[in-house]
Amino acid sequence: MLTEEEKKTVTNPYPIQSSAASSPDQDTIDLFEVFRVIAHNIWAILLTALLGAFITAGVTRFLITPMYTSTSMMIVLTKETTIASIADLQIGTQLTNDYKVLIQSRPVLEKTIKQTGLSIDYQKLRDMITVTNAQDTRILEISVEQPDPKLAKKVCDALTNISSEYIGDKMEVQAPKVIEEGEISPEQTSPNMAINVTVGFLVGFLAAAAVVVIRYLMNESIVTEDDVERYLGLTTLASIPEKESEKRERGRRSRKVRHAEQKGKRSS
Repeated sequence: MLTEEEKKTVTNPYPIQSSAASSPDQDTIDLFEVFRVIAHNIWAILLTALLGAFITAGVTRFLITPMYTSTSMMIVLTKETTIASIADLQIGTQLTNDYKVLIQSRPVLEKTIKQTGLSIDYQKLRDMITVTNAQDTRILEISVEQPDPKLAKKVCDALTNISSEYIGDKMEVQAPKVIEEGEISPEQTSPNMAINVTVGFLVGFLAAAAVVVIRYLMNESIVTEDDVERYLGLTTLASIPEKESEKRERGRRSRKVRHAEQKGKRSS
C-alpha cells in the first residue's frame, strides 16, 4: 500500500490534454479561414446583395416621391455705380449673409405661399429652400425643391422677386437684382437611383457576409482532422471514408423525416 509521500510522486504517464492547454490561441480568429468561408459562400452572398439592390430600387422607384429643383440667382448691390470698388465688394460680400437669412424669413415665405397658392405652412416651405453663396462673390443662388417641376419654377421665381423687394424695403438699401430666373428641370434631383441601388447592394453584401462569418464562429462542431487537432489536442491516426451508399441512405432518411414532419404539421 502506498504512503502519502509515494502517492504524491506518482504521476499519470498519459496525461489528458485539455483544449485550453493544447491550443492557447484557440480563441483567436483565423482571418484566412474567415476569408475561405466567405469565398466558399460567395454566390449566396452575391445573391443576397443583388436582392438588396433590387429591393432598394423598388423602394426608390415606387415609394419615394421624386423631387425637382429650380434655381435662380441674384446679385447683391451696394452702389449704383457701374465700377465697383474693393470696399464695395467687401460690403456686398458681408451683406449676402444677412440676405440669406432674410430670404428664408417668415414674412417672405408666407407671402410666397399666398402668391403661389401652396397648401403648406412656411416651415415646410423653408425645408424645401436652399440659399447658397459662392465663395468671394456677391451672387446668391436660391433653389426650391418640389415634386412638380413647373411648381418648383413658379415658387422659385416668386420667392426671388418677393425677397428682393423685402430686402430693399427693410434694410433700406438697393434691392438685389435678379440676374437669372428659375427653369423647369427636365430630370429629378432626388432620390438618386444609382446611389441608392449601390448602397442597397453594399448593405446586402455586408449583411450576408456577416451572417456567414457569425455562423462560422458560432459553429463549434468537429468536422475535419484539423478541428480534432485544434480543439482536442489529438493527432488523427486514420480516417474512414463514408461510402456513397451510406450517404444516399442517410439522405433518404433525412427526406423521410422532413416529409413526416411536414405531414404532421398539415394534419395538426
